[in-house]
Amino acid sequence: IERLDAIGFEWQLPDFKQDMWDHKLQELIAYKREHGDCNVPSKYTPNEALGHWVRNARMCYKARFQERKKGGATPLTDERVRILNAIEFDWRVS
Repeated sequence: IERLDAIGFEWQLPDFKQDMWDHKLQELIAYKREHGDCNVPSKYTPNEALGHWVRNARMCYKARFQERKKGGATPLTDERVRILNAIEFDWRVS
């Protein structure tokens, strides 16, 4: 272990899910800069994955309250909700 530490061995794997979430957040910020809101259509031709990510975030937000009543959890943490609120993410689209 000491030899591995000495050469800078990384003991933890990268958090790919967090990296992906951060990447999509940056794409959403760029979308907002261009369009003035965070209402990415689910079939947004230039980036359909972003549209699906936004839709999924809204579904997870709704599920948070249902799961909390049951004692469960969703991938949408309090920190992620705070971050999305900070960029004026619309949780409901009419």
